[in-house]
Amino acid sequence: MRALLEIAGVSVRLGIDVGDDKPTGWMNEKWARTEGFIQPHERLLPNVHGLMVIEDDAFTKFPIMAFQGVVTADPNALIQALIDLDRSPVSTVAMAPSALRIMNLALASPEPLSQIVLAFSAIEELGQNETSTPAQSALLHELAVEVGKGFGHVTITGAERQEVAASIGRSLHKLGLRQGVVRVLRSYGMNSEVKEWDRLYALLSGHFHGTARLSEQDEARLAFDSQTICGRIILTIAKKEGVSLPSITATHFGPV
Repeated sequence: MRALLEIAGVSVRLGIDVGDDKPTGWMNEKWARTEGFIQPHERLLPNVHGLMVIEDDAFTKFPIMAFQGVVTADPNALIQALIDLDRSPVSTVAMAPSALRIMNLALASPEPLSQIVLAFSAIEELGQNETSTPAQSALLHELAVEVGKGFGHVTITGAERQEVAASIGRSLHKLGLRQGVVRVLRSYGMNSEVKEWDRLYALLSGHFHGTARLSEQDEARLAFDSQTICGRIILTIAKKEGVSLPSITATHFGPV
């Protein structure tokens, strides 16, 4: 049934969230009947985010709960941060112009998964333009030439060999995403962040691609850790390029 619903949802380009079969709301049936929420002949079932098969009658009721909460932040912290930044040369920060914007979107997002993806995207943005050094390009060029000539002991057709040589040639300049990020980190003296970046990115990859799903609690933790390291990277770069960071930075991101 779940699979059928998902196929149907894609077919009509509607999108159906079949959930994970966990209750999002529950109420004690005896207490509900005592309070008059349900009649003696009615039953009360949990409100499940997912697929649930019930009896085909009019006697099943589901609890619907509404809560209102207000979360506020002290505006004085933002005002003080702006005051601290008043004389910083923020216009001279040479980082990719969208990195800060993406990081702000990550922090503003209410969903852990989008927080994770956006935070990492902000840092990947910084490494997009990294290219091979002249020495690396020369080495790759030599390798491509040798492969084309017949380098190696693998049995392979001439056409296949030329495709490999061409593939190496296409890689002469642009670095992979991880390579670009690592180069940026090291260029700003953040060698110690590489190991943590790789650890968190591996968790994201496993969760995002379905090879190692995280629990809701672990996903929330990954969101927090991802925002922390990515925010710290961006702020460290800003500091090294002359920005005098607000004093509150250390409270949220540790020493920068």
